[in-house]
Amino acid sequence: MKLRAFLFGSLVRIHETRQLNFTFPLSLPGFLRKREEGFDQPSRTYESRGFLKFDESTETHHLTEEMQVLFEYFSLLIRANPAEVE
Repeated sequence: MKLRAFLFGSLVRIHETRQLNFTFPLSLPGFLRKREEGFDQPSRTYESRGFLKFDESTETHHLTEEMQVLFEYFSLLIRANPAEVE
């Protein structure tokens, strides 16, 4: 009887900075522009992903187990000059 087993795992850390850089149309009313400007601020995203896979096979059976983990959080950075964002 042959027994084959395979174990694989990975862990990834992602750091991302975003900003919309949206140009409003000239015909857009002021109250809408003021409401939407809050979304045009720089934001950072930190994310960690983990993955684990176990695969085992015998002559008559095959077993596969997978586990994925995702940790994510956001922080909003408000600065006077958007060019200061890392």
